[in-house]
Amino acid sequence: MKDDSLGSIKLDTRSVNPGQWQHYRLQLEEGQGGELEFDVFLKPAARSWLVLKQPCG
Repeated sequence: MKDDSLGSIKLDTRSVNPGQWQHYRLQLEEGQGGELEFDVFLKPAARSWLVLKQPCG
């Protein structure tokens, strides 16, 4: 038995705000017009969180 792909999406994780839920509804690539609707919660590792909270520059 072979599973057929319905399509794929790309999500730049740098655009996801850490520590809060975000809702997405994205068009599937090569998905014949299909969409994927989902929620994301990004919880970085403790060390990464400290780096993210520091100002750049």
